[in-house]
Amino acid sequence: MKARGRYATVFLLILLGTGCQGKASPTLPSTPPNLPSNPPSNPSLGVRTIAVGEVISATITFDHGCPDPDVEAPCDVYRIVAPDAGTLTVTMEWDNPQHFLGFELVAKNKGGTAHGGAAGHGGPIIGHVKVEPGSPIDVEVWFGGDGQPAPSNQTYQLTSEFAPIEIPSTD
Repeated sequence: MKARGRYATVFLLILLGTGCQGKASPTLPSTPPNLPSNPPSNPSLGVRTIAVGEVISATITFDHGCPDPDVEAPCDVYRIVAPDAGTLTVTMEWDNPQHFLGFELVAKNKGGTAHGGAAGHGGPIIGHVKVEPGSPIDVEVWFGGDGQPAPSNQTYQLTSEFAPIEIPSTD
């Protein structure tokens, strides 16, 4: 029985060795077959820098895509730079209460990242985040649909305002 096991081991080694003699190892195709392609890229995708107080009116479509690879929903991303230490407040409104929209605020402060945001059916929704002077704040607006077959699009308005921290005088 021992000889039989040894022969089986030798046979397996020979079999494995013959498969790799002088031949290149197989490679995967550059595009996997039969997989759905990504939706067409939207030329507006990317992070758009806006100013505090600027009114944004935009339309997001269900096949829009998102510049943030961690977000699976269609989204738009805006960046605001904090003028000072304080609180950034963002308000979003849209007209179809069946559509679920939301936004996340991500402030990249020197002391760490701060988050805020809001979501809901119909607007307005309001979110706040504490910021430090010069911190970039990403406002990520996303379209969650309505739980039904995908709606085609939704127009929204986004506004922001800034409230500086009041420092009491020492007089």
